[in-house]
Amino acid sequence: MNHHTKRKFVHISMVVFALLIGVLSPALIAFICFAALIFNAFILPGLSSKGLERKEDLQRGYSLGMLAYPAVLLFLSICFYSQQYFLAVGWMAMAFGDGFAGLIGRTFGGRKLPWNKNKTWTGLLAFVFFGTLGIVLITKWFEFVSVLQWSLNEEALELVKRPGVYLSNSSLLLMAFLASSVAALLESMEGWIDDNIVVPISASFIAYYFYFADFGHFLSSIQSLFLNGYLSSLVLLIFALAAVFWGKIDVKGAIAGTLIGLLLLAAEGPFALLLMAVFFVLGSLASSYQKEWKRKRKLPGSREKKRGWKNAVANAGPSAFFAILAMNLPGQSEEYLIMMAAAFAAASADTLSSELGMATGNSFYRILDWKKGKMGDNGVVSLMGFFWGFAGAFFIASFSLLIFPSVKAFVVILIAGFLGTIYDSLLGAGLENARLMNNHTVNFISCLLAGATAGLFI
Repeated sequence: MNHHTKRKFVHISMVVFALLIGVLSPALIAFICFAALIFNAFILPGLSSKGLERKEDLQRGYSLGMLAYPAVLLFLSICFYSQQYFLAVGWMAMAFGDGFAGLIGRTFGGRKLPWNKNKTWTGLLAFVFFGTLGIVLITKWFEFVSVLQWSLNEEALELVKRPGVYLSNSSLLLMAFLASSVAALLESMEGWIDDNIVVPISASFIAYYFYFADFGHFLSSIQSLFLNGYLSSLVLLIFALAAVFWGKIDVKGAIAGTLIGLLLLAAEGPFALLLMAVFFVLGSLASSYQKEWKRKRKLPGSREKKRGWKNAVANAGPSAFFAILAMNLPGQSEEYLIMMAAAFAAASADTLSSELGMATGNSFYRILDWKKGKMGDNGVVSLMGFFWGFAGAFFIASFSLLIFPSVKAFVVILIAGFLGTIYDSLLGAGLENARLMNNHTVNFISCLLAGATAGLFI
């Protein structure tokens, strides 16, 4: 049995512990995840004689993947402490979906994915099939355990009301397919983010929002856009074509930006689109400032002639995500729309902090230890960069007053947006330097975290 096969069998075998979810208390499940993290860090390498580590892990001295697996499950066990069914969904997507995708994709090969030559259609389809199967199986197990506990304790009626129990078969199949498909696509993205991180988190949160979403409200919002928002949609299209004509973005980037803009229009109308336009104009101006000076010094992003779809998704994707949640969860729509604005504030703050901070800063420091750093390196910041980051967040927060005429909303968007630059620098210094993320992923996650931060204080 080769090295890769051993890793995948260990990967899949962890499903045994997932069966304890719903049987043991949430505290014990979190403890098991923590114990697994300690075990993988200090005991497993010795037991396996380091036979499970990749070459880069041996050079580094530890396996990031083996640490990320239990660490992410520990994170999810805390996020879904009182609704651990969603932890089970993420666990099965990783164990079954990702595990069998690696085994089958490597064994049978097949045609390469157009967006990642290291992955095959065989592996992607295997991920979707076995991920869906795993989620369905764990749901049925969860249902069985809940009914059994109820039969032993008739007063515990809340057990049968837990998420995942008594979903209709069609809803369950759709939810499982959607969660595993999105997780499979994200896992297949080259250099996007480590699969031990992205797979369980994406599957768990998709299942969570599927369970509580009001799809009728979402569809009515989309329908209203096509019936009443055609003028705004036309303005968006003209704006995208103008950006392509002036060389600010390529065709794929324009298509991605247009789709994101339509989601924003459906969620909040022209005002949300205004935030996107302000971010785009500010970012374009900041990127153009001292462009030749940056190019001569080979600074990050200076050689990009046009922004592409990855730029659009990384910077505006989190706002689109919160817009979708606002349409699907109408009871909390205002909170999610403020989170949408905060994500845009973070994107604006990060762009201005990076582009203008490099051009105007004098002293640069590593954010983790505040020692002198090299301009443009991941995790290196400057005081001028912080100033421009605050200014970028301030611009978006000010325009957000047109949507949310509230001092509290303004302050929350401003602070969360500025914190986005801090998140970006910390992720760059940590996970990006460890090659668990790339620059686009760091931008996406930092904007997502900024939106989530706003959600904590609304």
